[in-house]
Amino acid sequence: MKIVNLSQREEDWLDWRRQGVTATDAAILLNRSPYKTRWRLWAEKTGYAREVDLSLNPLVRRGIENEDAARRAFEEKYDDMLLPACVESVQYPLMRASLDGLRDNGEPVELKSPSATVWEDVCAEKANSKAYQLYYPQVQHQLLVTGAKQGWLVFYFEGQIQEFPILRDEAMIQEILAEAKKFWQQVVDKKEPDKDPERDLYIPQGEEVNRWIAAAEEYRLYD
Repeated sequence: MKIVNLSQREEDWLDWRRQGVTATDAAILLNRSPYKTRWRLWAEKTGYAREVDLSLNPLVRRGIENEDAARRAFEEKYDDMLLPACVESVQYPLMRASLDGLRDNGEPVELKSPSATVWEDVCAEKANSKAYQLYYPQVQHQLLVTGAKQGWLVFYFEGQIQEFPILRDEAMIQEILAEAKKFWQQVVDKKEPDKDPERDLYIPQGEEVNRWIAAAEEYRLYD
């Protein structure tokens, strides 16, 4: 693991993220993200689309505002110091992660500050909750980058934490690595991944053109 001297959310940090595959990209590459498609990620990495500014999103703002409190809550419970850090894999420099916290023993800690509804689901369903399942690949990516045997997914809400130790899932780590290499070659070659017709701006080609024209005509008839 190589620690990169960057301040998170600064412009040089954004540039560094664009030049590699980060832990937040993992769920997208595994087609598990409801928020972004593989094509959209490719468009942002290649500069064809501008990355959406989430700084005004209330959920994102809550996470940023509560990050220090969440970090302190974990530190107090485990009598440990968490170091926020930007890291790269030594073996695979393409693979990167912006860690909310790195424990003294080298374990990465991912902090989340969910809404009340999501918090209740996490408390009730634990590892079966939607939030846990969504962020599980992110922690596995962090384990790939750091080489650690275990990481942590921590949910913080109004002074309380629900923490989950997560062991290395070698099958998923290899899947993330394979998909990242394939995806990055598409970025380098500027070769588009397939679009999701329901989630991406979609331009039909070949035989699909006639089906889209027919569907459009039917829509107009019943509009």
